[in-house]
Amino acid sequence: MSHLEEVSARVDAAIAESVIAHMNELLIA
Repeated sequence: MSHLEEVSARVDAAIAESVIAHMNELLIA
């Protein structure tokens, strides 16, 4: 895996976590 792919994967994971957290806030609120 190249460095760029690793960074991209981490960014994708961070975005996914952010979206999930935001959805949870909307559902709870």
